[in-house]
Amino acid sequence: MTKAKILAGVAAILGALSLCGAAYKEVNVMDFGARGDGKTDDTVAIQTAIDQGGSVYFPPGNYRVKQLQFYWGDANGDPMFQYHGNRAKIVGLPGEHREYLIDIAGQDATFSGLEFQGLGEFDKTYDTLARIHTRGGRCSIDKIFFDNCVFRMNNKALLVGIPSDNVQNFAKISEFFFVNCWFGHCQKIMDNQGGRFVDAIFNSCHVNPVMPKKEKIDLDDNYIVKLNCGTARFTGCNFMQTGMNDNLDVAGWAIIFADKNAYSTSVSIDSCTLELKRGVKWMDGSAGEFHINGNLNGFCGFNTAKEPLFSVGKNCRGLIDLNSYFYRRDIPQHGPSPLLVDARQSPEFKILIGDTSVFSAMGGKSESLLTRILGGKYNFSDAAVAMLYGNSPVTAAPGASAMVKFAHDGNSEDYPSHRFAGLYKDGWITVPPEGLEDAWLEVFTDWNAPDAKAEVVRETALPCRLTRGSRQVKVESRPEAGEFDANQEGSTFFRGIVPGAAVSGDGIPSGTTVSADAFSKNAFNITPGATVDGSRELKFLTPLAPVGRKTVQRIALGTLLPGDRIGIRLLAGKTPAKTIDNGSRLTLTGRSGLTSSR
Repeated sequence: MTKAKILAGVAAILGALSLCGAAYKEVNVMDFGARGDGKTDDTVAIQTAIDQGGSVYFPPGNYRVKQLQFYWGDANGDPMFQYHGNRAKIVGLPGEHREYLIDIAGQDATFSGLEFQGLGEFDKTYDTLARIHTRGGRCSIDKIFFDNCVFRMNNKALLVGIPSDNVQNFAKISEFFFVNCWFGHCQKIMDNQGGRFVDAIFNSCHVNPVMPKKEKIDLDDNYIVKLNCGTARFTGCNFMQTGMNDNLDVAGWAIIFADKNAYSTSVSIDSCTLELKRGVKWMDGSAGEFHINGNLNGFCGFNTAKEPLFSVGKNCRGLIDLNSYFYRRDIPQHGPSPLLVDARQSPEFKILIGDTSVFSAMGGKSESLLTRILGGKYNFSDAAVAMLYGNSPVTAAPGASAMVKFAHDGNSEDYPSHRFAGLYKDGWITVPPEGLEDAWLEVFTDWNAPDAKAEVVRETALPCRLTRGSRQVKVESRPEAGEFDANQEGSTFFRGIVPGAAVSGDGIPSGTTVSADAFSKNAFNITPGATVDGSRELKFLTPLAPVGRKTVQRIALGTLLPGDRIGIRLLAGKTPAKTIDNGSRLTLTGRSGLTSSR
């Protein structure tokens, strides 16, 4: 959703609420005995005014209360309420432990010009300033709106949903808006513990969280925003964590994803400034999407000497979508940060970079994003998967073949932390987990025998079921969508394995090839048949294109699937053939096919 659409939606809601509020007689809390002098306990007086329903006005003052309950239900059955003030503060009272300062349950309402204040950022009297949830027979809340409100001086500002909310019956909060609000001197801004909500929208807000004073903390319980479900969207907001020179080890995560129920959980940040000390974390087994849109001036000062900016736990689902410019400043005393994303424990997690640019204090040396992302599936555009050069001499005997080998792998030697480091080995380049689309191979190589030839080949390994004496090979893993295609003659092939491809593996005789007959979506024939029973991994070698001698060639390879291996094979004629280092080099480029699920 664009900023313009959000503002339009906010204006519509304000209009609707104001029309609805016109049907009510406005009540003044001071008419019910509230003093607002910062000393008197105004709980009973204000609660009585709230219970009248309709529009409630708070004149300037400091109203001390224990707890207030904004509950649904009035004589007319209309659930729309308005609460507004003019320099009015609702401040907690010392005493026994309390779950909340204000409780908003089962009603649609708007709050404007009010400040909700606890007893200190490290005080434990109140668990949260505002608790928002469904209640009783009311199965959903459509809109809650906060305009020019302040939440300050408490451990936690907002608690959305409580464990007793009826998730099974889809009790939910559709949307709640915060416009021009300030969240200050709170360790945690928003926590979602139960129930469901659709959208939390923050527009032009200032978020000023504080770090705890403890020397050691439980990082998994220390955060600015924590989501179990729902969507949080921040537009034009300013996040600035106080104590930028304090102990960085006690800084909480900016955002924690904790959704393990496969709800649609996401955070979207548009045109915001972030000056925080720790990034985003996905708890083990959680799901969630993190999107950045627009020109983001942020990701400043993160403590990434020990943690990556984005930390993805075990078996997580979701994506990181950094489809914009963003600036990142490393902390000088900690040196350059080592990682942008660590998703090694979640190989299916998507990392979408798009047109992102990163500027970082790296001692004047720029580095590719590919050196700072580990694990997951990463989208890239025209990335060099392999940069090989120099000749490691190989010889093919007459009538035989040998893989052309290069002496140096630029990705591994020059940038050992490069995402594609280690993909080249023994003459083969392994296609990364993202696969490659629009893959191109630029190659220059040479050999000594004039009757020798060279060709680009692809090797594909598949788990197969064999039957002794049978020509039929059954593929054991179910193919992914799109792996079967039809050629112009109408026959099919699997993962680019075409008739004539060489087959090797345990129980497969030398010289075995794929037959042209009996192709199907889970089986094909080989000639001759297998010599063993059972499951075996077979390797299929398919020629892709010829390679000329002593000439630079650019060869289109199209789509390459994860795990495929690409190499150049030297084919000797009647005499032995040996590779020659005459400026040999090879570059494999391509882009990933990963896209956002939105």
